Amino acid sequence: MTRVLALLERLPLRIKLILGFATLGALVLVLGVQSLRTQDFLKADMRRLYQQELAGMEQLQEARVQMPHLVQGLQHAVNGDSEVVRSKGVEQFREARKKSSRSVAAGTTDPLAPRKTWSGSPRSRFC
Repeated sequence: MTRVLALLERLPLRIKLILGFATLGALVLVLGVQSLRTQDFLKADMRRLYQQELAGMEQLQEARVQMPHLVQGLQHAVNGDSEVVRSKGVEQFREARKKSSRSVAAGTTDPLAPRKTWSGSPRSRFC
C-alpha cells in the first residue's frame, strides 16, 4: 500500500488529476448502473404485484355485469305473460346466477394465504 502511495506522490499533478477524475467517473458509472438495475427489478415487482392484485377484479367485474341479467330473468319469470316467457325467464335467471357465482368464486381468494412476493433472496435481487 505504501508503495502505491509513493508511486502516486511521484506522479505529476496532471496525471494525478486525470486518475482522480477517472476513478470518480467510474464510481459514478457503477452506481448509476446499479441503481438502474434496482429500478428495473422494482418496476418488474410492481407490475407483477399490480397484475396479481387486479387478477380477481376481472372476475368480480364479470359478476357485476351478470347482475342486470339476473334482474331481467327474474322479472320475466315473475311478470311473464305466458308460460313460455316465464320458463325462459327462469332459465335466464338460473344461467346468470350460475355465471355470477362462478365469477365471484374465481375472484375471491383467501386473504390470509401467504403470498410469494419475489423469487430468490433479497440479496440476489440487488447484488
